[in-house]
Amino acid sequence: MSYGIAAYGADGKITFHSDYSSIVYAGEMTKSANPVMPTYEGDHSITLSASTKTSNYEMSWIVQYTITLDVDYMVPFYKPAFDGQEIAIMDIVNEGTSWVVNLLFSGASGQYPYVYAFAPLTELPSSAVTLNSYGIAVYDANSNLVFTDSKPPLRIDDVIAITHGTTIKSGSKGTCGNSSTCHVNFTSDTSTTYTGSTNNTTSKLYHIVPSAYGGLAYENSDDGRVYNCDPFGILSRPYAWSYKSWTSFRGTVKHPRGGATHVAGWQGDFAGAAHQYRTGDCGFTGFFGALLGAFLVVFTGGAALAVIGGALAGFAVGSLTAGTIPSLKAYDDDETFDTSNTVNLLVTDTSYYGITDNGDVSP
Repeated sequence: MSYGIAAYGADGKITFHSDYSSIVYAGEMTKSANPVMPTYEGDHSITLSASTKTSNYEMSWIVQYTITLDVDYMVPFYKPAFDGQEIAIMDIVNEGTSWVVNLLFSGASGQYPYVYAFAPLTELPSSAVTLNSYGIAVYDANSNLVFTDSKPPLRIDDVIAITHGTTIKSGSKGTCGNSSTCHVNFTSDTSTTYTGSTNNTTSKLYHIVPSAYGGLAYENSDDGRVYNCDPFGILSRPYAWSYKSWTSFRGTVKHPRGGATHVAGWQGDFAGAAHQYRTGDCGFTGFFGALLGAFLVVFTGGAALAVIGGALAGFAVGSLTAGTIPSLKAYDDDETFDTSNTVNLLVTDTSYYGITDNGDVSP
């Protein structure tokens, strides 16, 4: 630079530079849609109870936050609602002057994380920035405010490279047969632990948008003849049944307190099960073919709101991540995607920005 000012901290890292805007705390995001666990509710669907969604399908809650900011980019940081909470920022959507974050979280529906927005200081309105009567303010060549000690810049305590594994579950899922009440077990059993340099506490904030996603699936079917057309069990009719179920998973991260580890795991964002049983007329010698195959093959291409009961009504649609709501996916096979992508986890602290540490959120 041929003019201006640059300042460095004791660690040798730049604190501010008159050619570049500081990234500063811009406000807490507001929950704009209540947490939901969307499930398939189309043809031949099997109802998933609240307890089954978590015990067998490992589903977490999807929630949406918004904030009004007329900026070119926004970086959301979340504060877990309790120790060991699994979280994934699924989506960041810009709609004019409104920014939307869709987030997946474990725990009870009321234990959604706090989410805070950080944005360029130069793009914030003057009403959002109050200069001190003393201290320092730095402007760029266009007279835009790029630093002030009244708005501390984003301070990153730790950066950890996170990569999710290629397997969601290595153990057995169990089995289901000709039943409209049976559920296999899709609970994930794989994770990867990374160690940073900063301990996790209630005041820590985290930013990461995992790209990894995938799914687990199960299917079973059979056909034959049942001899119940006459009292003597001589005449028969054909029968066929089919069962399918799945969970769509997102790569999540949790931050256990008392140490500096971060665990990359998996949580479900969409699940479903379907069962169909059909019998023919007595003496019929033909066969039915696939029962559930046709509708699930079409459905696999992307879930329609019509078959998830309107659970995501009011959610904004984004495209930042590879698989995004409400384009939730049904699975016919076990698959994972984007697991080779390494994504940086950023760690900061509420104390740097005057953000109140509200502690944990009770169930």
